[in-house]
Amino acid sequence: MAVSPWAFHFSRIGFQASLLPLFLAAGAAALLHGIRDGRPRWSWLLAGASILSLALYTYVAARFLVPLLLAGFAVAAAPALRRLGAFRAAALAAVVLVVAAPIARFTLTPQGQARYQDVSLAARFGGAEAAWRFAGNYASYFSPAFLLTRGDPISRHSIPGFGALHAHDLLLLGAGAAAALRRRRAADVFVLWWLAVAPLPAALAADPAHAVRAIGALPPIYALEGLGAWALLRPGAALDPARRRSRALLAAFALAALVSSAAYLRSYFVDYALRSGPAWQYGLKEAYREIEAVGSDHDTFYVTRGTDFPFIHRLYLFAFPPAEYQRARFAGTKYLFDQPVFYRGGLVPGRRTPLFLLTPDEVPGEGITVRSTIRNPDGSAAFVLAW
Repeated sequence: MAVSPWAFHFSRIGFQASLLPLFLAAGAAALLHGIRDGRPRWSWLLAGASILSLALYTYVAARFLVPLLLAGFAVAAAPALRRLGAFRAAALAAVVLVVAAPIARFTLTPQGQARYQDVSLAARFGGAEAAWRFAGNYASYFSPAFLLTRGDPISRHSIPGFGALHAHDLLLLGAGAAAALRRRRAADVFVLWWLAVAPLPAALAADPAHAVRAIGALPPIYALEGLGAWALLRPGAALDPARRRSRALLAAFALAALVSSAAYLRSYFVDYALRSGPAWQYGLKEAYREIEAVGSDHDTFYVTRGTDFPFIHRLYLFAFPPAEYQRARFAGTKYLFDQPVFYRGGLVPGRRTPLFLLTPDEVPGEGITVRSTIRNPDGSAAFVLAW
């Protein structure tokens, strides 16, 4: 897991969604410990239900996934939960409802549904086409392209040339799933259910193979990989190190894993670090600093529409007061964001000394002159300042 592409990449970036696997894994571990050996342990079940319910606040996909996990656990652990008694079972349900109530209420508001409406299948397609795309999206998370060769097509979410998992990850995952199907303990059934439903929230969105929206699949994947390692290394198994014939297979497996992991890490820290600047909007920080340095000479700063939500960087990098932004956005500043027209020849009406922060392909042939170019780590132009 430490060098597996999907887990490694999202452990190193500050996405809100990266919190989801932590809460899901902690909550599920507590719940499963609470039914260990078929005997219910009230304190562990209470802790697990609380933590899993708190996962609802980490990322929007959890609002779909957590109810499915709780329902799956209730079915898989039904024999143990029946021993808990009606009062304590009702208390567990009450804890979940109390913790979930605020986020459930928010989800029903226009603000709570805004992001879903922006990316959902239902907002773009209807009827049979939506159902067909949903099925295709779901299947994309189990495809060889996503798992082994291409990963997420969005450059922020994966490394070019690598899938979400290594080939040895997939071997261990398959061995673990087979072992879980053979044993069919409550924990095995629950983890298999989790793996099956984890892509569902992501499949409801318009884009297939989206590693962030399916990030809730990480805990069951690596749990099953661990079970697969046990199944392959246990006495008498295919990779049992005590067997002479198995040692060569084990050595080949270890070498393949080492080569694959080394290739991924080299690409991550060398190639990706050099070439991924545009995907991460590299240069906005430097551009804003240059704007602030020359800002006294200009009455307006027009900011490009050619990159996603550039105002967020301005808010974060310069500690813009939240109360002021909520009250008046950027009305009290020289910044103009999301303007449909940045330039029309000479001076902009009413703005006598405007400065333009643009992407290189937005610069017009006349009317303004490029004064500074901010470059990506690979030397390509990221943004320009012009007036």
